[in-house]
Amino acid sequence: MTGVEQTQLEGEFMTEQSGRKKSDVILGIIATVIVVVLVGVIIRYEISHNLSGKAEPSADKGDDSQTYIDRGKAKADIGEYFEAISNYDMAISLNPAHAKAYHYRGKAKAGLGQYAAAIADYDKTISLDSNATDAHTNRGWAKYRVGQHAAAISDYNKAISLEPDDADAYSNRGKVKGDLGQHAAAIADHDKAISLKPDDSFLYISRGRAKAKFGQHFAAISDYDAAIRLYPDNLVAYFCRGLAKQELGLKERGRKDLEKALGLAEKAELREVEHLIRLYSIGTDIQKMDPSFEVTFPFPFIE
Repeated sequence: MTGVEQTQLEGEFMTEQSGRKKSDVILGIIATVIVVVLVGVIIRYEISHNLSGKAEPSADKGDDSQTYIDRGKAKADIGEYFEAISNYDMAISLNPAHAKAYHYRGKAKAGLGQYAAAIADYDKTISLDSNATDAHTNRGWAKYRVGQHAAAISDYNKAISLEPDDADAYSNRGKVKGDLGQHAAAIADHDKAISLKPDDSFLYISRGRAKAKFGQHFAAISDYDAAIRLYPDNLVAYFCRGLAKQELGLKERGRKDLEKALGLAEKAELREVEHLIRLYSIGTDIQKMDPSFEVTFPFPFIE
């Protein structure tokens, strides 16, 4: 966002603030409790952007367990996690000391939201291979998802010590620090991640979300702008930018970004994403009238 654009945005913000009504949305009868179930493509997003999975050399071609691992990975790639787990189970039965089989099974369980079970598999992987960087990174994410923030940071620290250029470990550690209120440290980790992978649009979104949590909405918008420049069809960037603009009171601008996000979801036939965005929008309106109402952010992998 250029200086001129920010000045214009700030001008609109001041105008909106002066005439802003305390209650600008009155809903009719909404009697349904919204339970947002993170399924389908959202889970696949989480796996691809938070669960580390770098290229690895193939195992011994004579190892029959590798056949099942390859089948499991193929199933996991299309979101068929139960089938993937069945294949990893078979691989483990054939070779109980195959560290990667436990690692991949842990990723599949994380894809199903079974974080405690995933952690157990990552533990086994690390017991077999203490230098398994991906296992530390992925266990850190699973621990973060179950609220074990300090333990998650320890895993990310270990991953970074093993692989100092692991951008995902820095970004994910930044998310945890942000949740702990460590603003400067969180932003520093996001900055480092971006310096390592400057072309990854989702890293800018993660930093933007971190800034937004601390009320830095103009700075967050700049990061979302950068994400969109890198990936013009990034519906998550439009969604987050729309929220930031609405937080500034720029309702019309925010609405346009949210509509753009919905349009991209419709274009890509991401029905689960459309559903989650709409539920979130309804939920935030309810929350304005009832602060006790809980709303789940629809994109956990950058939250």
